[in-house]
Amino acid sequence: MCVSYYDEYYVKKFVNKSGKDLYPSLGKLSSYEICGTEELVFSQICRIKLCYKESTKCIVLKKYLKEKRANDNQPSVEKEYNILYYLYQRFLSLEGINVIKPLAFLPEEDILITEEFVANKLNSLIVKDIRWIPSKEKKKQVENYFSQCGRWLRYFQKFTKRDEFIPFSQDRYIENIEKKLASSIKYGLKKTFHKEIYRLIDNKFRRIGDQKLDLVGYHGDFAPWNVLASDKEIRVLDLDRFSYKNMYEDLTLFLCCLEGAKSIVGMTNKNINILKDAFVQGHDIEKMNHDIFDLYILKNTLKVLNWIDIYKNANTKSLNLLYEKYREKRQIKLYLNYINNLIDNKDSKIK
Repeated sequence: MCVSYYDEYYVKKFVNKSGKDLYPSLGKLSSYEICGTEELVFSQICRIKLCYKESTKCIVLKKYLKEKRANDNQPSVEKEYNILYYLYQRFLSLEGINVIKPLAFLPEEDILITEEFVANKLNSLIVKDIRWIPSKEKKKQVENYFSQCGRWLRYFQKFTKRDEFIPFSQDRYIENIEKKLASSIKYGLKKTFHKEIYRLIDNKFRRIGDQKLDLVGYHGDFAPWNVLASDKEIRVLDLDRFSYKNMYEDLTLFLCCLEGAKSIVGMTNKNINILKDAFVQGHDIEKMNHDIFDLYILKNTLKVLNWIDIYKNANTKSLNLLYEKYREKRQIKLYLNYINNLIDNKDSKIK
């Protein structure tokens, strides 16, 4: 177990101070139980079961590990709580999709409290149900989850859309990816290949011309590991990076993360492409500009390529070192091929 902020003394102090106020209709809080703590890449969570006179409730405490976000915008507990509260109310009218239910935020302790949603993360379901030779029932169920993810993103962008537009310029786009290109050299993206990438960008912007894009909510880390799926619904986690960008950002990041799942031993490209298809059909991608879409696939492929060293330990910590190295090499090859296919114009909008 990781070194935890949530020792027995701390949790007892929290329960005595706030536990009785979370569910006032359930009567007196009689006891509690720490169900476990877990350290993620950028946060630490603690699951607690609260026992009331009338019932029991399970909650999750989330504390940001700000020292690991030194080069990132520092997350705000109050900001994430307010975003979750707004979205939870909006999604209630829709069946099968929502965010985790927020309960409170504790500014002094810098902790977000949400109601626990018992479910599996989508990246775990990919490993469990889609690799090797999955049954038709399992494949269909996971495919439906990914269709729901596309639908969730579509409504998330609808609910958060602002009456503003942002210019989409070639200079700004190139400025945004130059650091990613430089960092990608260590993964085998050679400088000599950069010319081909810039040529692709020039060709795309000639066709695009001057564009202004809708300003919509941006999750910031919309990926299978931030989606929980139960038998009946999905719920999205971790909106601490919420900001406003264009609709292509979250959409293409999700697809690029799925591309990396092809590196899992026993996984077929066909099964991952089926999940990609389900996701984009749920989002209704046909209404989008395919040239802009390709440019954001390029940008976010470079982004996830540079994430490999950050996320590999978190995502493969239960596996041995040889597998970690093997999968890392496969992921790098997949992402470099993804970029190469874009340049060769072999890549479809959903593959």
